[in-house]
Amino acid sequence: MREEDLITIIALHDNQNITKAAESLYMSQPTLTKQLRRIENELGVQLVVRSNRGISFTPQGEYCAERARAIVGELADMRRELLAMGGDNADQ
Repeated sequence: MREEDLITIIALHDNQNITKAAESLYMSQPTLTKQLRRIENELGVQLVVRSNRGISFTPQGEYCAERARAIVGELADMRRELLAMGGDNADQ
């Protein structure tokens, strides 16, 4: 799973609406829907239930959104720490 997929899950969870999540991610609704289907297929679980009033997360989806938020936070922390180390030490 890519970081982009994690960010998509977080946006869907925050917005509880596919169209609003797509707007927040600067993509079209059909593109986001395809990405969501691909993520669900990759994980082998349904993350959201669609209705006329938006989406709601399944228990698996809630867990996935929680973990996605934690993982994206850890990646951001790692990037900050690497930048703080500074320098280009690729030769060492």
